[in-house]
Amino acid sequence: MKNYLAIILLFIASSCFGQIGGMKSVTLNPFPGHYQNYIGIMILGYNESAEPIFLSADSATQKASEMLIYPAKPKTFFFYLEGARQIKLRANIAQDSLKNYRYSVIADDSIVLAKELTPAAIEGNRMFSADLGTYDIANKKLVLIAYKVGDRANGRETIIYNKKLNPVSLISAQLIKEIRANEKPVVEKKVENDTITTTTTIVTKQSEGVNLDVQGRLVPMDAKRSYAEIMIDPTENIFLYQILIKRQEGDNVETTLLDNQNWIADTYGNLTTHLDIKNFLKPGKYEIVIFPRVGKIDVNKIENAVKINFEMRKPALSNKEIGLYAGLVFLMLLLVFAVIIVTIKRKNKRKLLAEQQQKELAKTQLATVRSQLNPHFLFNALAGIQNLMNQHKTDDANRYLAKFARLTRNVLDNKELISLADEKALLDDYLQMEQLRFGFAYQINIDPQLVIADVEIPAMLLQPFVENAVKHGIAEMEEAGQISIEFTKQNENLVLTVKDNGQGFDTAKSYEGLGLQLSKNRIALLNTIYKQTPFLLHLNGRANETTITITLTQWL
Repeated sequence: MKNYLAIILLFIASSCFGQIGGMKSVTLNPFPGHYQNYIGIMILGYNESAEPIFLSADSATQKASEMLIYPAKPKTFFFYLEGARQIKLRANIAQDSLKNYRYSVIADDSIVLAKELTPAAIEGNRMFSADLGTYDIANKKLVLIAYKVGDRANGRETIIYNKKLNPVSLISAQLIKEIRANEKPVVEKKVENDTITTTTTIVTKQSEGVNLDVQGRLVPMDAKRSYAEIMIDPTENIFLYQILIKRQEGDNVETTLLDNQNWIADTYGNLTTHLDIKNFLKPGKYEIVIFPRVGKIDVNKIENAVKINFEMRKPALSNKEIGLYAGLVFLMLLLVFAVIIVTIKRKNKRKLLAEQQQKELAKTQLATVRSQLNPHFLFNALAGIQNLMNQHKTDDANRYLAKFARLTRNVLDNKELISLADEKALLDDYLQMEQLRFGFAYQINIDPQLVIADVEIPAMLLQPFVENAVKHGIAEMEEAGQISIEFTKQNENLVLTVKDNGQGFDTAKSYEGLGLQLSKNRIALLNTIYKQTPFLLHLNGRANETTITITLTQWL
């Protein structure tokens, strides 16, 4: 018995109404005789209650396609083989239902191999229960028609095509340019035997074409062309053919494979298709290849193909075009000269504007950071009031709330710069509020050389660092906690220091505290605005002591 190959693909009837984009090849596996190793199913009967049919071919088979929709007939499917000599058709139908099915097999559209037969039962085979016959198919086309009794309209017809696909026969190939004509009606009047006959004709478009051939003729480029038109002799199964466009310019080669090409038949059966002109807009050597495609292809080894060759070149310039281009070059030179002059005049102004814009951007970003710091501070203060209330310290909570109200007005005042005196008052209010909760001691020392009412600094510059010292440094120490704040003059520098005797922290470690990170970001932004007087931030943490130092260089 011959070695057969399972070669049919899974086909879902409800998804079989799409376009055909060339055939995909199917891997040929040895026919094993059991269901799991079949690579596909063909369906007959109703969509809801379809029964599977299996096709297998002998080992002489060289190529096989997936199951395709046959475009010319509804409910008809197409299967391509190459080199096969014999096929078997089997079905998996319950044996008590075989009487409800009929099938016919026709060879080459005229030879009836099976007519209205009932599938024969197969005994003892777990995979198949019905035999639909064994057929010689060498260089033949077979049509299988299968349906349920009483419901032939919903049957399925499958074409099994085992013939070599020959090259198409080219009639003509042209590059077409449509020319718009007079679109107004043309009225003609004729007088015959005292009778006036009026004829009205509307001509919308005319066209002219450049013929292409297989010899590689030269074609001047023309941006007004509309499409490329190809006409071939009547060709069976034209949907199996595809078009490949190759363009070579120097060593560069481009290929475009056109899927789902639409061929239109005329009254003589000749087929015509139009190719988008965008495929032919660049200069170079072109090759249009029309060929049958099954599976993957090597563009350098295409068989059974018709090839159309031509070379697209830019046309020589006329005197009028040369004059036009010369004028354009002159205008471009004038424009470049004008741009250079304007650039020179605006160079210094742009530099100043750029610096100003950088400052404005930094101020905007600084306002964003400030807008994040204010709610952060306010929410922490509200949490402090809630904590006192929860501890039933009503008097402390009232005093805390009074200071909080005054502090809130200062915070929401949104000034960018405030005096050192105002910064000290803000820190006093904040620290006195927190003393009500934690009972620590603090002091603010001011260098006698400083007139704090006359020196301004960015608002709330120290407050986040002081808040961090309270929250993460001395909050749990109660009366043993101490905070020291100093305003010091060192030559032209203003030095601001916050020191606490808390547990300290590792300056190399990253902490999740929002206020500290926002403050670092704020100082970085301040340095983009005050480039001549940069702010230097130094954090020093060790056991039982943390020191934060901010130096405003050349500030005084």
